[in-house]
Amino acid sequence: MGFVSFLVAGILLLEGIGLRPIFFLQRSFAGMGASFGRTISYLRTYDEFQKELSVLRERVASLSLTTLDAERLRRENDELRSLLSFTREEGAPYAIIPAQVIARSFDGARAEFVINKGTFDGLSEGSAVVVEDGILVGTIERTRTHLSIVRLLTDHRSRIASKILEPGTIGVSEGAKGSLLEFGFIPQQVEIQVDDLVFTSGLESNIPEGLVIGFITVVSTDDTQPFQRATIEPLVDARLYQTVGVIGRPSGL
Repeated sequence: MGFVSFLVAGILLLEGIGLRPIFFLQRSFAGMGASFGRTISYLRTYDEFQKELSVLRERVASLSLTTLDAERLRRENDELRSLLSFTREEGAPYAIIPAQVIARSFDGARAEFVINKGTFDGLSEGSAVVVEDGILVGTIERTRTHLSIVRLLTDHRSRIASKILEPGTIGVSEGAKGSLLEFGFIPQQVEIQVDDLVFTSGLESNIPEGLVIGFITVVSTDDTQPFQRATIEPLVDARLYQTVGVIGRPSGL
């Protein structure tokens, strides 16, 4: 009887005041459980978002590479079309051998690039290298079986026999500092003007006459010297081209 009385008293006590702490703890744990559930849900959502973002980045990178490849192919096609158009329109008595630039070297001492054609393709040292409508950018310096090194006109070692159509002046274009050339050995009595075009003179066996080199930007005259000099700016920046043309032997030779 005493145990039963104690049990009844305990139940009444719990019903009166004792259940309120339990209900409070229950609500607290329920709130913590809901918060924990929301946190887990947030983390799962964030992780899924990161995965989707990673997939999207890969797709963007793939599309960017595809766009770059398409632009490169379009540009190479345009460059090749210009070279072929030049030989057809001018009726040039020589062949143009297209080549791709596969390596470049530009520093204070050298301006060169490597192309993927060599002696196997009929290239020889000293041959002219052109772009677009017969614009000279350099000459073949060294050849191998399947590749060649091109020395650009702006290389300080470059020397090209040149001329100005009017008044028929002949001189030598030399590589200078930066992306310019110097036109030297011009007699003092010859009058040359800024914006005069400079062409190859044809005095070198492997370089045809009439290829465009650039235009005069500055004329330097010194009465104490037998010759005057001029600065030439090339018509194009050879470093930007991927496709070039090497002028081969004249037809029938």
